[in-house]
Amino acid sequence: MATIRGTLKIHPTDAVLLPQNVLLLMTGFPDPQQAANAAHDFIVNVKGIPDQTLVDVDGVPTTIGEQPAIVMSDINPAPAPATQAPEPSKVQGSKP
Repeated sequence: MATIRGTLKIHPTDAVLLPQNVLLLMTGFPDPQQAANAAHDFIVNVKGIPDQTLVDVDGVPTTIGEQPAIVMSDINPAPAPATQAPEPSKVQGSKP
């Protein structure tokens, strides 16, 4: 299983990961349309992740015909990038 990062794009009945336009499918559903609907419901109703959020998807890359897809087991907002601490000499009140 891999963790894939991308920007979430939510459509009315499914969701994709940008910029690759990879269809998100929920694991445990043999029918791709049901898996896409289940992934959408999981993202919107269970996780509450809004459209255009940078996310980390746990899943297995695959294809449905020619459409790239990820059979996912979980999705979470990506952690914010760490901010770099200022150098001690540039912190107000610090001694050189």
